[in-house]
Amino acid sequence: MLVLGKRIDYRLAMGGPRLFSPEAKFIQVDIHQQELGHNRPLALGICADVKATLLVALDELGKKNWKPLEWVGRARMLEKKWKDELAAIAASNSKNKLIHPASFFAALRDAMPVTPLYAWDGGDFIHWGRAMFPATRSGGWMRIGPLGTIGSALPNALAMQWRHPDQPVVMITGDGSLGF
Repeated sequence: MLVLGKRIDYRLAMGGPRLFSPEAKFIQVDIHQQELGHNRPLALGICADVKATLLVALDELGKKNWKPLEWVGRARMLEKKWKDELAAIAASNSKNKLIHPASFFAALRDAMPVTPLYAWDGGDFIHWGRAMFPATRSGGWMRIGPLGTIGSALPNALAMQWRHPDQPVVMITGDGSLGF
């Protein structure tokens, strides 16, 4: 498992058997030394900037053609199946009086500009939106963070707009988060 600039925290089940085989080997790259191997033993810990590390790794790999691994095809197939399931939920709900969050976010996604910046917070409602709107650009998709900080979308959206004044910024909040 290659972990790049990410804590091995509760969102990754502390690297434990709920998500990962006990035999899995972890390589972690992080600029914070104290994070390396904090929650799971590592095969290799690299205290460095992720971008710089990846640039060096790509340079070392060179132009070699790599044989596709079987699991990559399976992962792509599962991702497509999941996206098809989301689309089916969104489409089938259009006849009900109560709109399913997947239907709402599918319609919103289709109405959005091509490359807005997103700031998210909220509970279950927002999880559907994050499933329907994949992150497609670095720094363009801010969510509530590891502590579940509701009420963060508004200041995040303002900061994004301040930093990128010529780009559209979309704040999506739900489940009463704006009140916090």
